[in-house]
Amino acid sequence: MKLTNSNPIHYIIPILLLIANLFAVDCPEEGSCDFISEIRIKKYLLSLPDSSKGKSINIFNYCHNIDIFKDHIFIEKIIDNKSKRNIFVFKRPNYCGKLTCEFITAYVWIEPNGKPISIPDSVTISCGNCIPESAYSLMGNSYVGDRIRADGCVAVITYVSNKWLEEIKAFK
Repeated sequence: MKLTNSNPIHYIIPILLLIANLFAVDCPEEGSCDFISEIRIKKYLLSLPDSSKGKSINIFNYCHNIDIFKDHIFIEKIIDNKSKRNIFVFKRPNYCGKLTCEFITAYVWIEPNGKPISIPDSVTISCGNCIPESAYSLMGNSYVGDRIRADGCVAVITYVSNKWLEEIKAFK
């Protein structure tokens, strides 16, 4: 049987995925400032009491004097021990030019051997002329691909939809 599909897109996509995997974000090395901050932020998020829901939380100073959680309102935490997933959901403003929009953001980490989480398609979400970045590490590196890996690194998933949250909760 001869294959007649000569569409180059069928060959390009696997090659692009292979290349993207080569440039995937790695966790900080043990002993580094980033590694220590990753541990601190996980402890901080896990310590958030249910009474914090609906309130602003303390600003957290990350490794290189980067403040995170500024203007963040804590919504909920989703801890899925079976799949080794930790998801902390916040509402936050997004400043784009003169516009200020409010979006949902999730801070996520998946322990080794846990079930990966898909990154929501944020291209359909817009605030003025802003193009949102789907996910990035705390060190500021963009995630390449469509899911957060089970490597224990904290990732920030931007522009989370209610549909995505419901799918995560249903899986639990």
